[in-house]
Amino acid sequence: MFNYFGLKKYPTPFNQPLMPFFIAGGLVFYAVYRIADTMMQSEPYINDPRNPRARYGPKSSH
Repeated sequence: MFNYFGLKKYPTPFNQPLMPFFIAGGLVFYAVYRIADTMMQSEPYINDPRNPRARYGPKSSH
């Protein structure tokens, strides 16, 4: 399958040595998402025109 263009298949480990980086990248992505979401819903930024949720108005109580 890997003989296309002269490439050979070698049993090079890929997932095991890089798994900590994949996990750390996912954790950083999730943390930045949660911080940004929390800031968008906070009182100083809820009516800011740059806020993507500001066009719908402030959050209603129901």
